[in-house]
Amino acid sequence: MCKIKKMSDNEEIVESSSDSDESINSDITDSDDDSIENGGAPTEDPNTGGEGREEEEDDDDDELVKAIRKEREKCSEHPPDIQMEDYIVDISFSPSSNIIAAATITGDVVLYKYSNESNEILNSLELHTKACRDIEFSKDGDILFSSSKDKSIMLTDVNTGKLKNFYDNAHEDPIYCLLV
Repeated sequence: MCKIKKMSDNEEIVESSSDSDESINSDITDSDDDSIENGGAPTEDPNTGGEGREEEEDDDDDELVKAIRKEREKCSEHPPDIQMEDYIVDISFSPSSNIIAAATITGDVVLYKYSNESNEILNSLELHTKACRDIEFSKDGDILFSSSKDKSIMLTDVNTGKLKNFYDNAHEDPIYCLLV
């Protein structure tokens, strides 16, 4: 706990309850005294050969810039984020290749090929008339199953993007989840 008492217009005394705080507080009061004597102007550090504090800040900025550049050059351990205009309701990863399927609230399904370096849209499928609620890949990754608020279930060939089977009004109520 530190207490600062004002003794006169140019002098302050700092009292501290621990020994480690005293050295910190004496540094603070010493630098404050120097700036008061110089009319508030920044002081030069005699240990840096007459160079001001601005040089030290530039060196720190340079180190920061170097660190940022170094991080950007590192190999990423995960793919970049996928940005979409529509709200994503569900995703599914292909078991056989680096493909991710994203189901949207508009009923579309977008297939992406992903790697640690980039994402590439493989196909955009306009499957359902209402929100696509669940998508799942088959065990071999060749067929994509999708269910929707429009009560339909669709089976789509992943390689061609063509519809294999369509079950209109498959249920009385919309389906939220598929088990393949």
